[in-house]
Amino acid sequence: MIRRPPRSTLSSSSAASDVYKRQVFLTTHVNYLFREIRVLSFNQFLDSYSSVTLNSMAVAFGVPLNALDQMLCALISNERVACKIDRVTGSVTTYRGDHTNMQYHKIVKSGDMLLNRVQKLSRLVEM
Repeated sequence: MIRRPPRSTLSSSSAASDVYKRQVFLTTHVNYLFREIRVLSFNQFLDSYSSVTLNSMAVAFGVPLNALDQMLCALISNERVACKIDRVTGSVTTYRGDHTNMQYHKIVKSGDMLLNRVQKLSRLVEM
């Protein structure tokens, strides 16, 4: 029996994603499902470290460095993964914010969005 090295999480999930995309009822939900799987796997991996290099993370997940960088950037900008990327040193630094502080910032951000919408609506009413 020929033994081959185990496949990484993300490469295995992309193979499974291709299978699920062929299913009629699942095809619209596949991207959402596997994005959430990526978020959970990144968070689980980063919880173990305070700082990790992009290269070691790319090797651990079995994806190219540029693809990992793009995935992390999208998830960081959407505040799904709590970390910062330092491209000069090629490292990812995690930070564990206070839950109350994070809720406060989320409420302030929601309030700003609501105020902007009310201002736009008042401009429309004035016309």
